[in-house]
Amino acid sequence: MLDLFLKAGTDLSPKDASEKSGRLNIPETSPVTVANLSGKATIRSLTFSIPRDEALDFKNVRLRVTWDGRKAASIDAPIALFYGAGTLYNRDNREYLVKALPMNIRFSKERVYLACYFPMPFFRSAKIELVGSGAAFRDVEWAVRTVPMEDAPNRLAYFHATYADTPKPM
Repeated sequence: MLDLFLKAGTDLSPKDASEKSGRLNIPETSPVTVANLSGKATIRSLTFSIPRDEALDFKNVRLRVTWDGRKAASIDAPIALFYGAGTLYNRDNREYLVKALPMNIRFSKERVYLACYFPMPFFRSAKIELVGSGAAFRDVEWAVRTVPMEDAPNRLAYFHATYADTPKPM
């Protein structure tokens, strides 16, 4: 267990995972498709990187992931919350804002790196989108790593993470 805990903040995805990656710009409010994956697989790594000077505004961009053509996204949350922080403000100029086993947010001199290593299986397709939050973003790097699904479908479940703001709780 100690060896596993010491890996917090490192790349936890299998070395033989297939990778798709790219760069994109995010418009002010429109969704942009990051990746359309097909087949039967498990996402083992979902990473994004942005210029450091855009971090404060990037926190509200929404990550949306839809499994197998479903009507509603199973992941729909502000990106900072999904990756384990309420904001991407790094008051103390630390290297890691979040350093956990399944997630991390790391700052370099020029960029901010967000990484998720939760296994996320899908049976036919996965659509990954980013939805703008009122500001446009340039030079967003992304990567998704997948491995073939090995478990029986009745032993797996979709990954869910949703967020809704309730300004006046009842």
